[in-house]
Amino acid sequence: MEALTFFQPMSRSRHPEGGGLAESEYCIFTAPIGEPITHQRITGDETSLTLELTYGDGELLGELRLRQAGTNLILEESPQGFFQEYLAAHRGVPPGAVPGVFRGKDGEIHRPGADVRPQVQNRQPD
Repeated sequence: MEALTFFQPMSRSRHPEGGGLAESEYCIFTAPIGEPITHQRITGDETSLTLELTYGDGELLGELRLRQAGTNLILEESPQGFFQEYLAAHRGVPPGAVPGVFRGKDGEIHRPGADVRPQVQNRQPD
């Protein structure tokens, strides 16, 4: 049995305290990346969809696997955790909810020991 960690609810979610995947509905759970992702693909059907992709560049390469489990989602990601960091920053997850990720006084999301993180800049049209 794989070790899953509750990450965050989605709309219409149900997650009883201490409950796991079987007792939950419309929730996101995380797990360490299982088998390495060798190529990007989508497999399954409308009841069990899996998306596998790689992201990043150079030393910032990461792997992400999203698996449907009933109404829940299992998110497997490499240790960099950029996708989890993105979700935490954009869905109101309290700081500290993602291991190793915190919001600094400057309001930015930080990961201890990370010297480089992708920067996204919003440009206004000229």
